[in-house]
Amino acid sequence: MQFQTGAFHTCSRRRPHQVEMQLIVNGDSINITHMGPDFLIVESPAEHPPGEATIVLQVDQSLRRWNVRLPDGLPRGHKRVLISKV
Repeated sequence: MQFQTGAFHTCSRRRPHQVEMQLIVNGDSINITHMGPDFLIVESPAEHPPGEATIVLQVDQSLRRWNVRLPDGLPRGHKRVLISKV
């Protein structure tokens, strides 16, 4: 399953849902544009070493947070980021 940031339609008769996704690393908030089961695509990556981070997913008024491991960190110039369970 992949999620994409922004408004999307779940049904032609319903209003679009507002989806926001962020990766919180060492206090930095980085926008996520796509999320897969073991990777993220981020907007503007800042370099960070391997470690733990938090994903924040908001769909309309529902907010969910969970911790992930960044096995390769956030390498400079790479928008695709590998994640794994903590």
